[in-house]
Amino acid sequence: MASAEGSPRTAALEAADRGDDRTGQAVAHRSLGIAYARIERYPEAEFHLQRTLELCRELGELVNEAHAHINLSSMLGFQGRHREALQHDLRALEIARSTDDQLGQARALNAVGWDYATLGDHDQAIHYCEQALELLEGQGDRRAQAGAWDSLGYSHHHLGHYSHALTCHRNAIAMFRETGDRYYEASTLTHLMDTLEVTRDIDGAREAGRQALAILEDLGHSEAAAVRARVHRLHTLRCT
Repeated sequence: MASAEGSPRTAALEAADRGDDRTGQAVAHRSLGIAYARIERYPEAEFHLQRTLELCRELGELVNEAHAHINLSSMLGFQGRHREALQHDLRALEIARSTDDQLGQARALNAVGWDYATLGDHDQAIHYCEQALELLEGQGDRRAQAGAWDSLGYSHHHLGHYSHALTCHRNAIAMFRETGDRYYEASTLTHLMDTLEVTRDIDGAREAGRQALAILEDLGHSEAAAVRARVHRLHTLRCT
């Protein structure tokens, strides 16, 4: 698994520190925070993302502050700290609305929706994510659209709306593939696997799981072990 240390990101932070470039520091801390979160080094990720947030506040850069809240929320969500994540995303939404940042609002709406989904409030999740998709029409941000479709699929699944869930997840997977976001493609494939298993399409569920596992193994991600166990269970189930 790659390290963020000794990378161009670290060099950028050192250069910004030397020049007392506060904007450059914020950009470098954000980049390092995201990089550490991707390799599951969460204490380092939280340090850098919190520092990004502080710098954006000091500089009065509201749009970047909103983005920093969403980045921090995503990192907290990976650790299961969903209530903390929700507070950051609600603040991001408040800022985006105050600055009339349409794309920022859409991203924050989806993030809030996902937080509610992880907390089990799926009606609220759908409410926010549908607003996100409406705002994203014509924005050209396929990755944000993919995230909203996946969030919707997850909540429809948990409400028993399996046909809707399948459509949403497949939309999300196609868009994540288009944008090259492999981790979230794998994550959505596991959600698709859940829905296919519930609807008794065991072959389809196993294939979705195999695709997710191949990506996670290639990324060296810790979630691979759990997905591997699920694929094995589905194989056993299909053979009985």
